[in-house]
Amino acid sequence: MADSGSKIQNDQNRAAPLLRNSSTRYKSKRTYHVAFDIPSNMRSGLDDDNYGGKEGRHSRPFCFTCATWGCILISAVILILLVGGVSYFAFLQSSMPHVNVMKLSVAKLDVTKSNNQAKIDTYVALRLDVKNKNEKLKLSYSDMNVEVTTSQKIILGKSKIDPFSQKAQNTTELDIRLSVRKSEVDADAATDLKTDLKNIQAVFNVVMKGNLGFHFEDSGIEYSAIASILC
Repeated sequence: MADSGSKIQNDQNRAAPLLRNSSTRYKSKRTYHVAFDIPSNMRSGLDDDNYGGKEGRHSRPFCFTCATWGCILISAVILILLVGGVSYFAFLQSSMPHVNVMKLSVAKLDVTKSNNQAKIDTYVALRLDVKNKNEKLKLSYSDMNVEVTTSQKIILGKSKIDPFSQKAQNTTELDIRLSVRKSEVDADAATDLKTDLKNIQAVFNVVMKGNLGFHFEDSGIEYSAIASILC
């Protein structure tokens, strides 16, 4: 029994260091709570930076409202200008005179060739029928230049007509004499032009350019515009 008791005692003595080592190896983990006290002056600064403060919260809706109304105002001005421009252009188009070419005769065409170039002398008789189709609008013409060109891009004649005016629903007949002297053109184009005239296949463009005045007879309102009329 003594041997048995001594054996148990020895076993306990060997187990004791193991328990002590185990307790030292696996220490318990403790949680530490740390509290910081932020001064009141720093706390107010953080609130202002993060949330804009009371003034920032009140000023933002005001700025947004101003920006919104500004965009609406600019859009309204652009829309008014656009509608006004389109209306003005449509009015001019509808108020332009109607011009018919009643007669166009090339009475003279002299061609002098030199290498690939040529010089032409021309004389053209032109009769135009100009009608003011407006019911209450008087038209006035000033500084009107008339030009006749061909399908070969040759200027066949130039002239300038005297100023005149037209009452509403009125027609004016114009007899115009046009000419060019020593006008340089391409030699092949001049040859094609002579051939087309001989075969009665020539195509002409008649253009009137100048100041055109519009006068409202009832209200006395007047304005003018630079017009280009293709006959």
